[in-house]
Amino acid sequence: MKHRLGKYVMAAFAHGGLLFLVYHTALAPLITEDQASVSPLFFGLVHVLLSLSYFSLLVLWLYAYDYHYFLNFGREIILRSLLVVVIFTLIAVTIILVLNGLFIFGAASPPFAPIERYVTIIFLIVIIDAAAFLGLYFLQFLWICHLIRLGYLQKNLLVVGDPDERFPVSWLEEGDATKSYQGRLFRNNKEWLFHKHQNGVISVSEARVRDLLFKWKIGEVIIFLCESLTEKDVSLLVKVLRENSINYYLVPDISKLSRGAVADGSFPYVPVIGKYTTKRDSVTHITLKRLFDVLFVTLSLFVTLPLGLIVALLIKLDDSGPVFYTHRRVGKNGRIIKFLKFRSMVRNADLLKRSLERFNQRGDGPLFKMKNDPRITRVGRVLRKFSLDELPQLVNVLKGDLSLVGPRPHLVEEVAGYAERDMLRLECIPGITCLPQVLGRDTVDFREWIELDLTYRKKWSNSLDLKILVRSLNEVVSPLFKRF
Repeated sequence: MKHRLGKYVMAAFAHGGLLFLVYHTALAPLITEDQASVSPLFFGLVHVLLSLSYFSLLVLWLYAYDYHYFLNFGREIILRSLLVVVIFTLIAVTIILVLNGLFIFGAASPPFAPIERYVTIIFLIVIIDAAAFLGLYFLQFLWICHLIRLGYLQKNLLVVGDPDERFPVSWLEEGDATKSYQGRLFRNNKEWLFHKHQNGVISVSEARVRDLLFKWKIGEVIIFLCESLTEKDVSLLVKVLRENSINYYLVPDISKLSRGAVADGSFPYVPVIGKYTTKRDSVTHITLKRLFDVLFVTLSLFVTLPLGLIVALLIKLDDSGPVFYTHRRVGKNGRIIKFLKFRSMVRNADLLKRSLERFNQRGDGPLFKMKNDPRITRVGRVLRKFSLDELPQLVNVLKGDLSLVGPRPHLVEEVAGYAERDMLRLECIPGITCLPQVLGRDTVDFREWIELDLTYRKKWSNSLDLKILVRSLNEVVSPLFKRF
Protein backbone atom coordinates (compact mmCIF):
# COMPACT_ATOMS: atom_id res chain seq x y z
CA MET A 1 0.00 0.00 0.00
CA LYS A 2 2.84 2.41 0.91
CA HIS A 3 4.61 1.51 -2.34
CA ARG A 4 1.51 2.39 -4.39
CA LEU A 5 0.99 5.62 -2.42
CA GLY A 6 4.58 6.58 -3.12
CA LYS A 7 4.00 6.11 -6.85
CA TYR A 8 0.92 8.31 -6.74
CA VAL A 9 2.75 11.04 -4.82
CA MET A 10 5.74 10.95 -7.18
CA ALA A 11 3.48 11.08 -10.23
CA ALA A 12 1.44 13.89 -8.71
CA PHE A 13 4.53 15.97 -7.91
CA ALA A 14 5.83 15.34 -11.43
CA HIS A 15 2.53 16.61 -12.75
CA GLY A 16 2.61 19.68 -10.50
CA GLY A 17 6.24 20.36 -11.40
CA LEU A 18 5.54 20.20 -15.12
CA LEU A 19 2.58 22.53 -14.74
CA PHE A 20 4.86 24.89 -12.84
CA LEU A 21 7.25 24.87 -15.84
CA VAL A 22 4.35 25.42 -18.20
CA TYR A 23 3.38 28.50 -16.24
CA HIS A 24 6.92 29.81 -16.01
CA THR A 25 7.47 29.58 -19.78
CA ALA A 26 4.06 30.47 -21.10
CA LEU A 27 1.27 31.24 -18.66
CA ALA A 28 2.86 34.07 -16.68
CA PRO A 29 2.42 36.66 -19.45
CA LEU A 30 -1.20 35.60 -19.90
CA ILE A 31 -2.05 36.02 -16.23
CA THR A 32 -0.18 39.30 -15.83
CA GLU A 33 -1.82 40.64 -19.02
CA ASP A 34 1.64 41.10 -20.58
CA GLN A 35 1.04 38.90 -23.62
CA ALA A 36 3.43 40.59 -26.01
CA SER A 37 6.43 38.40 -25.12
CA VAL A 38 4.79 35.01 -25.69
CA SER A 39 2.48 34.04 -28.52
CA PRO A 40 -0.51 31.70 -28.01
CA LEU A 41 1.13 29.25 -30.45
CA PHE A 42 4.25 29.05 -28.29
CA PHE A 43 2.09 28.53 -25.21
CA GLY A 44 0.26 25.71 -26.93
CA LEU A 45 3.43 23.98 -28.11
CA VAL A 46 5.12 24.22 -24.72
CA HIS A 47 2.06 22.93 -22.90
CA VAL A 48 1.66 20.02 -25.33
CA LEU A 49 5.35 19.04 -25.10
CA LEU A 50 5.43 19.17 -21.31
CA SER A 51 2.11 17.36 -21.03
CA LEU A 52 3.34 14.63 -23.40
CA SER A 53 6.46 14.30 -21.26
CA TYR A 54 4.34 13.79 -18.19
CA PHE A 55 1.97 11.35 -19.82
CA SER A 56 4.93 9.40 -21.17
CA LEU A 57 5.96 8.97 -17.55
CA LEU A 58 2.42 7.86 -16.76
CA VAL A 59 2.59 5.20 -19.47
CA LEU A 60 5.88 3.91 -18.05
CA TRP A 61 4.27 3.92 -14.63
CA LEU A 62 1.39 1.90 -16.01
CA TYR A 63 3.82 -0.61 -17.52
CA ALA A 64 5.20 -1.24 -14.04
CA TYR A 65 2.09 -3.36 -13.52
CA ASP A 66 1.42 -6.64 -15.26
CA TYR A 67 -0.80 -5.94 -18.25
CA HIS A 68 -3.51 -8.22 -16.89
CA TYR A 69 -3.55 -6.15 -13.69
CA PHE A 70 -4.49 -3.14 -15.79
CA LEU A 71 -7.23 -5.09 -17.57
CA ASN A 72 -8.67 -6.46 -14.34
CA PHE A 73 -8.46 -3.21 -12.36
CA GLY A 74 -8.49 -0.66 -15.19
CA ARG A 75 -11.51 1.24 -13.88
CA GLU A 76 -10.06 1.52 -10.38
CA ILE A 77 -6.66 2.67 -11.69
CA ILE A 78 -8.18 5.29 -13.99
CA LEU A 79 -10.57 6.78 -11.41
CA ARG A 80 -7.97 6.89 -8.66
CA SER A 81 -5.27 8.32 -10.91
CA LEU A 82 -7.68 10.83 -12.45
CA LEU A 83 -8.55 12.09 -8.98
CA VAL A 84 -4.84 12.55 -8.22
CA VAL A 85 -4.35 14.44 -11.49
CA VAL A 86 -7.26 16.81 -10.86
CA ILE A 87 -6.35 17.50 -7.21
CA PHE A 88 -2.68 18.17 -7.86
CA THR A 89 -3.48 20.21 -10.94
CA LEU A 90 -5.61 22.48 -8.78
CA ILE A 91 -2.91 22.61 -6.08
CA ALA A 92 -0.17 23.37 -8.63
CA VAL A 93 -2.16 26.14 -10.32
CA THR A 94 -3.11 27.64 -6.95
CA ILE A 95 0.54 27.70 -5.83
CA ILE A 96 1.51 29.25 -9.15
CA LEU A 97 -1.04 32.01 -8.78
CA VAL A 98 0.03 32.73 -5.20
CA LEU A 99 3.68 32.89 -6.23
CA ASN A 100 2.73 35.21 -9.06
CA GLY A 101 1.07 37.52 -6.58
CA LEU A 102 4.27 37.50 -4.48
CA PHE A 103 6.37 38.77 -7.41
CA ILE A 104 8.22 35.42 -7.82
CA PHE A 105 8.05 35.71 -11.59
CA GLY A 106 8.62 39.42 -11.72
CA ALA A 107 5.06 40.50 -12.27
CA ALA A 108 4.74 44.16 -13.22
CA SER A 109 2.36 44.95 -10.37
CA PRO A 110 0.92 43.03 -7.41
CA PRO A 111 -2.77 43.33 -8.26
CA PHE A 112 -4.13 40.20 -9.86
CA ALA A 113 -5.71 40.14 -13.26
CA PRO A 114 -9.51 39.87 -13.25
CA ILE A 115 -10.76 36.85 -11.30
CA GLU A 116 -12.58 35.59 -14.40
CA ARG A 117 -9.22 35.05 -16.11
CA TYR A 118 -7.92 32.92 -13.22
CA VAL A 119 -11.06 30.80 -13.16
CA THR A 120 -10.95 30.33 -16.92
CA ILE A 121 -7.26 29.30 -16.96
CA ILE A 122 -7.66 26.86 -14.05
CA PHE A 123 -10.76 25.37 -15.63
CA LEU A 124 -9.06 24.91 -19.01
CA ILE A 125 -5.93 23.33 -17.52
CA VAL A 126 -7.92 20.83 -15.46
CA ILE A 127 -10.19 19.92 -18.39
CA ILE A 128 -7.34 19.57 -20.90
CA ASP A 129 -5.12 17.53 -18.58
CA ALA A 130 -7.95 15.28 -17.44
CA ALA A 131 -9.11 14.71 -21.03
CA ALA A 132 -5.57 13.93 -22.19
CA PHE A 133 -5.06 11.61 -19.23
CA LEU A 134 -8.24 9.64 -19.92
CA GLY A 135 -7.53 9.61 -23.65
CA LEU A 136 -4.06 8.13 -23.20
CA TYR A 137 -5.30 5.51 -20.76
CA PHE A 138 -8.08 4.57 -23.15
CA LEU A 139 -5.62 4.27 -26.04
CA GLN A 140 -3.41 2.15 -23.79
CA PHE A 141 -6.31 -0.17 -23.06
CA LEU A 142 -7.13 -0.48 -26.78
CA TRP A 143 -3.47 -1.20 -27.57
CA ILE A 144 -3.27 -4.01 -25.01
CA CYS A 145 -6.51 -5.51 -26.36
CA HIS A 146 -5.05 -5.24 -29.89
CA LEU A 147 -1.94 -7.17 -28.83
CA ILE A 148 -4.16 -9.79 -27.22
CA ARG A 149 -6.27 -10.16 -30.37
CA LEU A 150 -3.06 -10.67 -32.37
CA GLY A 151 -2.20 -13.45 -29.93
CA TYR A 152 0.93 -11.73 -28.61
CA LEU A 153 -0.26 -11.83 -24.99
CA GLN A 154 -2.40 -14.94 -25.06
CA LYS A 155 -1.35 -17.99 -23.13
CA ASN A 156 -2.80 -21.33 -22.12
CA LEU A 157 -3.47 -21.55 -18.39
CA LEU A 158 -2.96 -24.64 -16.23
CA VAL A 159 -4.36 -24.80 -12.69
CA VAL A 160 -2.70 -27.17 -10.22
CA GLY A 161 -4.16 -27.97 -6.81
CA ASP A 162 -7.55 -27.29 -5.26
CA PRO A 163 -8.79 -23.71 -5.75
CA ASP A 164 -11.64 -22.67 -3.49
CA GLU A 165 -14.70 -20.63 -4.45
CA ARG A 166 -12.73 -17.38 -4.55
CA PHE A 167 -10.70 -18.44 -7.57
CA PRO A 168 -12.48 -16.88 -10.59
CA VAL A 169 -13.18 -20.13 -12.45
CA SER A 170 -16.28 -18.43 -13.85
CA TRP A 171 -13.98 -16.08 -15.76
CA LEU A 172 -12.71 -19.04 -17.72
CA GLU A 173 -16.23 -19.75 -18.89
CA GLU A 174 -16.95 -16.19 -19.98
CA GLY A 175 -15.72 -15.19 -23.38
CA ASP A 176 -16.22 -13.87 -26.85
CA ALA A 177 -17.18 -16.47 -29.44
CA THR A 178 -15.35 -14.52 -32.14
CA LYS A 179 -11.99 -15.32 -30.54
CA SER A 180 -12.09 -18.75 -28.99
CA TYR A 181 -9.92 -21.66 -28.01
CA GLN A 182 -11.78 -24.85 -27.21
CA GLY A 183 -14.87 -22.63 -27.31
CA ARG A 184 -13.96 -20.19 -24.55
CA LEU A 185 -11.53 -17.49 -23.49
CA PHE A 186 -10.28 -16.43 -20.09
CA ARG A 187 -12.62 -13.59 -19.25
CA ASN A 188 -14.27 -11.32 -21.79
CA ASN A 189 -11.16 -9.17 -22.18
CA LYS A 190 -9.58 -11.89 -24.35
CA GLU A 191 -6.75 -12.55 -21.96
CA TRP A 192 -5.81 -16.09 -20.93
CA LEU A 193 -6.76 -19.13 -22.92
CA PHE A 194 -7.56 -22.43 -21.28
CA HIS A 195 -8.33 -26.01 -22.18
CA LYS A 196 -11.92 -26.98 -21.50
CA HIS A 197 -12.16 -30.11 -19.37
CA GLN A 198 -15.26 -32.14 -18.55
CA ASN A 199 -15.41 -30.70 -15.05
CA GLY A 200 -14.24 -27.21 -15.99
CA VAL A 201 -10.67 -26.01 -15.61
CA ILE A 202 -7.83 -28.54 -15.52
CA SER A 203 -6.76 -29.47 -11.99
CA VAL A 204 -3.93 -32.00 -11.85
CA SER A 205 -1.10 -33.32 -9.74
CA GLU A 206 2.60 -32.91 -10.46
CA ALA A 207 2.78 -36.38 -12.02
CA ARG A 208 0.90 -35.28 -15.15
CA VAL A 209 2.40 -31.83 -15.48
CA ARG A 210 5.17 -32.63 -17.96
CA ASP A 211 2.70 -34.24 -20.35
CA LEU A 212 0.18 -31.40 -20.07
CA LEU A 213 2.76 -28.61 -20.34
CA PHE A 214 3.86 -29.72 -23.77
CA LYS A 215 0.63 -31.23 -25.08
CA TRP A 216 -1.42 -28.11 -24.42
CA LYS A 217 1.41 -25.60 -24.94
CA ILE A 218 0.95 -24.19 -21.43
CA GLY A 219 2.32 -20.69 -20.91
CA GLU A 220 1.05 -19.96 -17.39
CA VAL A 221 0.60 -22.16 -14.31
CA ILE A 222 -1.14 -21.21 -11.08
CA ILE A 223 -0.32 -23.57 -8.20
CA PHE A 224 -2.70 -23.73 -5.25
CA LEU A 225 -0.74 -24.98 -2.25
CA CYS A 226 -2.97 -27.46 -0.46
CA GLU A 227 -2.82 -30.72 1.49
CA SER A 228 -2.92 -32.81 -1.69
CA LEU A 229 0.36 -31.23 -2.87
CA THR A 230 3.41 -32.09 -0.78
CA GLU A 231 6.43 -29.83 -0.51
CA LYS A 232 8.37 -32.30 -2.64
CA ASP A 233 5.69 -32.21 -5.34
CA VAL A 234 5.74 -28.41 -5.44
CA SER A 235 9.56 -28.29 -5.57
CA LEU A 236 9.65 -30.72 -8.49
CA LEU A 237 6.88 -28.81 -10.26
CA VAL A 238 8.63 -25.46 -9.83
CA LYS A 239 11.88 -27.03 -11.06
CA VAL A 240 10.17 -28.25 -14.25
CA LEU A 241 8.56 -24.86 -14.86
CA ARG A 242 11.80 -22.92 -14.34
CA GLU A 243 13.74 -25.32 -16.56
CA ASN A 244 11.26 -24.68 -19.35
CA SER A 245 10.91 -20.95 -18.64
CA ILE A 246 7.16 -21.15 -17.96
CA ASN A 247 5.43 -18.50 -15.84
CA TYR A 248 3.93 -19.67 -12.56
CA TYR A 249 2.16 -18.29 -9.49
CA LEU A 250 2.19 -19.81 -6.01
CA VAL A 251 -1.00 -19.35 -3.98
CA PRO A 252 -1.21 -20.23 -0.26
CA ASP A 253 -4.07 -22.22 1.20
CA ILE A 254 -6.54 -19.39 0.74
CA SER A 255 -9.22 -21.16 2.78
CA LYS A 256 -7.15 -20.19 5.83
CA LEU A 257 -6.82 -16.55 4.83
CA SER A 258 -9.29 -13.77 5.37
CA ARG A 259 -11.25 -12.45 2.42
CA GLY A 260 -9.64 -9.09 2.97
CA ALA A 261 -6.16 -10.43 2.25
CA VAL A 262 -4.15 -8.44 -0.26
CA ALA A 263 -4.53 -9.96 -3.71
CA ASP A 264 -1.96 -10.07 -6.47
CA GLY A 265 -2.83 -8.05 -9.56
CA SER A 266 -2.95 -11.10 -11.80
CA PHE A 267 -5.86 -12.81 -10.09
CA PRO A 268 -8.33 -10.67 -8.14
CA TYR A 269 -9.06 -12.00 -4.64
CA VAL A 270 -6.25 -14.56 -4.96
CA PRO A 271 -3.23 -13.65 -2.76
CA VAL A 272 -0.15 -14.81 -4.67
CA ILE A 273 2.90 -15.32 -2.44
CA GLY A 274 5.42 -16.01 -5.17
CA LYS A 275 5.69 -15.81 -8.91
CA TYR A 276 8.11 -16.29 -11.78
CA THR A 277 7.55 -14.38 -15.00
CA THR A 278 9.52 -13.81 -18.19
CA LYS A 279 10.02 -10.89 -20.57
CA ARG A 280 7.57 -12.54 -22.95
CA ASP A 281 4.78 -11.14 -20.77
CA SER A 282 6.15 -7.60 -20.61
CA VAL A 283 3.85 -5.21 -22.44
CA THR A 284 6.77 -2.80 -22.71
CA HIS A 285 9.00 -5.31 -24.51
CA ILE A 286 6.19 -6.65 -26.70
CA THR A 287 5.05 -3.11 -27.57
CA LEU A 288 8.58 -2.16 -28.62
CA LYS A 289 8.82 -5.35 -30.68
CA ARG A 290 5.50 -4.72 -32.44
CA LEU A 291 6.13 -1.02 -33.08
CA PHE A 292 9.61 -1.76 -34.44
CA ASP A 293 8.16 -4.43 -36.76
CA VAL A 294 5.54 -2.08 -38.18
CA LEU A 295 7.95 0.86 -38.50
CA PHE A 296 10.68 -1.24 -40.15
CA VAL A 297 8.29 -2.83 -42.66
CA THR A 298 6.65 0.51 -43.49
CA LEU A 299 9.98 2.22 -44.15
CA SER A 300 11.33 -0.74 -46.12
CA LEU A 301 8.37 -0.59 -48.53
CA PHE A 302 10.21 2.11 -50.50
CA VAL A 303 12.77 -0.55 -51.44
CA THR A 304 10.86 -3.82 -51.20
CA LEU A 305 7.77 -2.75 -53.18
CA PRO A 306 9.60 -1.92 -56.45
CA LEU A 307 11.83 -4.96 -55.93
CA GLY A 308 8.78 -7.14 -55.34
CA LEU A 309 7.18 -5.96 -58.58
CA ILE A 310 10.33 -6.92 -60.49
CA VAL A 311 10.43 -10.35 -58.82
CA ALA A 312 6.74 -10.92 -59.61
CA LEU A 313 7.37 -10.08 -63.27
CA LEU A 314 10.33 -12.47 -63.47
CA ILE A 315 8.31 -15.31 -61.93
CA LYS A 316 5.48 -14.72 -64.39
CA LEU A 317 7.84 -14.63 -67.37
CA ASP A 318 9.62 -17.79 -66.22
CA ASP A 319 6.70 -20.24 -66.33
CA SER A 320 3.52 -18.09 -66.39
CA GLY A 321 2.38 -19.67 -63.12
CA PRO A 322 1.09 -17.93 -59.98
CA VAL A 323 3.40 -15.37 -58.41
CA PHE A 324 2.68 -16.20 -54.77
CA TYR A 325 2.73 -19.45 -52.85
CA THR A 326 0.45 -19.62 -49.82
CA HIS A 327 0.54 -22.45 -47.34
CA ARG A 328 -0.65 -23.13 -43.80
CA ARG A 329 1.85 -22.90 -40.98
CA VAL A 330 1.59 -23.14 -37.21
CA GLY A 331 2.03 -19.87 -35.34
CA LYS A 332 1.90 -18.82 -31.71
CA ASN A 333 0.01 -21.20 -29.41
CA GLY A 334 -0.75 -23.47 -32.38
CA ARG A 335 -2.70 -20.84 -34.30
CA ILE A 336 -2.82 -21.59 -38.03
CA ILE A 337 -1.56 -18.75 -40.24
CA LYS A 338 -1.44 -18.26 -44.01
CA PHE A 339 2.23 -18.00 -44.87
CA LEU A 340 3.11 -15.94 -47.97
CA LYS A 341 6.16 -16.43 -50.21
CA PHE A 342 7.15 -15.67 -53.76
CA ARG A 343 6.81 -18.96 -55.62
CA SER A 344 10.27 -20.43 -56.15
CA MET A 345 9.19 -23.96 -57.14
CA VAL A 346 7.17 -25.56 -59.90
CA ARG A 347 3.39 -25.46 -59.53
CA ASN A 348 2.97 -29.10 -58.40
CA ALA A 349 5.87 -29.02 -55.93
CA ASP A 350 3.82 -30.39 -53.02
CA LEU A 351 2.81 -33.46 -55.01
CA LEU A 352 6.38 -34.11 -56.16
CA LYS A 353 7.64 -33.91 -52.58
CA ARG A 354 6.29 -37.37 -51.80
CA SER A 355 8.43 -38.94 -54.49
CA LEU A 356 11.53 -37.16 -53.17
CA GLU A 357 11.21 -38.11 -49.50
CA ARG A 358 14.04 -40.65 -49.79
CA PHE A 359 16.45 -37.82 -50.66
CA ASN A 360 15.66 -35.84 -47.51
CA GLN A 361 18.92 -34.63 -45.96
CA ARG A 362 17.23 -33.92 -42.64
CA GLY A 363 16.41 -37.39 -41.49
CA ASP A 364 16.76 -36.35 -37.85
CA GLY A 365 13.38 -34.62 -37.78
CA PRO A 366 10.10 -33.91 -39.59
CA LEU A 367 11.51 -31.13 -41.82
CA PHE A 368 12.36 -31.73 -45.50
CA LYS A 369 15.51 -30.34 -47.11
CA MET A 370 17.20 -31.51 -50.31
CA LYS A 371 20.29 -30.23 -52.05
CA ASN A 372 19.71 -29.35 -55.72
CA ASP A 373 15.97 -29.82 -55.30
CA PRO A 374 14.62 -30.39 -58.86
CA ARG A 375 11.37 -28.60 -58.01
CA ILE A 376 13.11 -25.21 -57.72
CA THR A 377 12.77 -23.02 -60.83
CA ARG A 378 15.55 -20.99 -62.45
CA VAL A 379 14.25 -17.75 -60.99
CA GLY A 380 13.58 -19.54 -57.72
CA ARG A 381 17.26 -20.40 -57.26
CA VAL A 382 18.20 -16.74 -57.44
CA LEU A 383 15.36 -15.76 -55.13
CA ARG A 384 16.39 -18.31 -52.53
CA LYS A 385 20.05 -17.38 -52.69
CA PHE A 386 19.25 -13.81 -51.68
CA SER A 387 16.15 -14.70 -49.58
CA LEU A 388 13.98 -12.61 -51.93
CA ASP A 389 11.26 -15.27 -51.84
CA GLU A 390 10.62 -14.16 -48.24
CA LEU A 391 9.63 -10.58 -49.16
CA PRO A 392 5.82 -11.19 -49.11
CA GLN A 393 6.13 -12.22 -45.47
CA LEU A 394 6.41 -8.52 -44.68
CA VAL A 395 2.65 -8.51 -45.28
CA ASN A 396 2.35 -11.22 -42.62
CA VAL A 397 4.29 -8.95 -40.27
CA LEU A 398 1.91 -6.03 -40.85
CA LYS A 399 -1.06 -8.34 -40.23
CA GLY A 400 0.49 -9.48 -36.96
CA ASP A 401 0.87 -13.14 -37.97
CA LEU A 402 4.66 -12.86 -37.88
CA SER A 403 7.38 -10.72 -36.39
CA LEU A 404 10.63 -9.81 -38.09
CA VAL A 405 12.50 -12.06 -35.66
CA GLY A 406 11.21 -15.25 -34.07
CA PRO A 407 11.21 -19.02 -34.55
CA ARG A 408 10.36 -19.93 -38.13
CA PRO A 409 6.80 -21.32 -38.31
CA HIS A 410 6.66 -24.92 -39.48
CA LEU A 411 4.09 -26.74 -41.59
CA VAL A 412 1.17 -28.44 -39.86
CA GLU A 413 2.47 -31.90 -40.75
CA GLU A 414 5.95 -30.97 -39.50
CA VAL A 415 4.59 -29.83 -36.13
CA ALA A 416 2.75 -33.15 -35.87
CA GLY A 417 6.18 -34.79 -35.77
CA TYR A 418 7.44 -32.71 -32.85
CA ALA A 419 8.71 -34.27 -29.66
CA GLU A 420 6.80 -33.09 -26.57
CA ARG A 421 9.28 -30.43 -25.44
CA ASP A 422 9.50 -29.02 -28.98
CA MET A 423 5.99 -27.61 -28.51
CA LEU A 424 7.43 -24.90 -26.25
CA ARG A 425 8.74 -23.04 -29.31
CA LEU A 426 5.11 -22.41 -30.29
CA GLU A 427 4.78 -20.06 -27.32
CA CYS A 428 6.91 -17.51 -29.19
CA ILE A 429 5.75 -15.09 -31.86
CA PRO A 430 7.02 -16.65 -35.12
CA GLY A 431 9.30 -14.64 -37.36
CA ILE A 432 10.86 -14.22 -40.78
CA THR A 433 14.38 -14.80 -39.49
CA CYS A 434 15.59 -16.60 -36.40
CA LEU A 435 18.61 -17.52 -34.32
CA PRO A 436 19.39 -20.84 -36.11
CA GLN A 437 19.44 -19.09 -39.49
CA VAL A 438 22.14 -16.63 -38.51
CA LEU A 439 24.20 -19.35 -36.83
CA GLY A 440 24.24 -21.60 -39.90
CA ARG A 441 20.98 -22.25 -41.71
CA ASP A 442 22.48 -24.98 -43.91
CA THR A 443 24.64 -26.69 -41.30
CA VAL A 444 22.30 -26.85 -38.28
CA ASP A 445 20.37 -30.11 -38.00
CA PHE A 446 16.77 -30.28 -36.82
CA ARG A 447 17.52 -31.03 -33.16
CA GLU A 448 20.07 -28.21 -32.93
CA TRP A 449 17.57 -25.91 -34.66
CA ILE A 450 14.88 -26.65 -32.09
CA GLU A 451 17.30 -26.21 -29.17
CA LEU A 452 18.38 -22.83 -30.54
CA ASP A 453 14.72 -21.80 -30.84
CA LEU A 454 14.14 -22.83 -27.23
CA THR A 455 17.24 -20.87 -26.20
CA TYR A 456 15.81 -17.84 -28.02
CA ARG A 457 12.50 -18.35 -26.22
CA LYS A 458 14.23 -18.39 -22.84
CA LYS A 459 16.57 -15.44 -23.45
CA TRP A 460 14.37 -13.30 -25.68
CA SER A 461 14.86 -9.55 -25.52
CA ASN A 462 14.53 -6.63 -27.93
CA SER A 463 18.32 -6.30 -28.07
CA LEU A 464 18.64 -9.97 -29.07
CA ASP A 465 16.07 -9.40 -31.83
CA LEU A 466 18.08 -6.45 -33.11
CA LYS A 467 21.32 -8.47 -33.18
CA ILE A 468 19.65 -11.31 -35.10
CA LEU A 469 18.06 -8.88 -37.58
CA VAL A 470 21.37 -7.10 -38.25
CA ARG A 471 23.17 -10.39 -38.84
CA SER A 472 20.35 -11.60 -41.09
CA LEU A 473 20.50 -8.44 -43.21
CA ASN A 474 24.26 -8.86 -43.44
CA GLU A 475 23.80 -12.46 -44.66
CA VAL A 476 21.45 -11.22 -47.39
CA VAL A 477 23.41 -8.15 -48.50
CA SER A 478 27.02 -9.39 -48.25
CA PRO A 479 26.79 -11.77 -51.27
CA LEU A 480 25.84 -8.78 -53.45
CA PHE A 481 29.08 -6.93 -52.60
CA LYS A 482 31.21 -10.03 -53.15
CA ARG A 483 30.29 -9.83 -56.82
CA PHE A 484 32.05 -6.48 -57.22
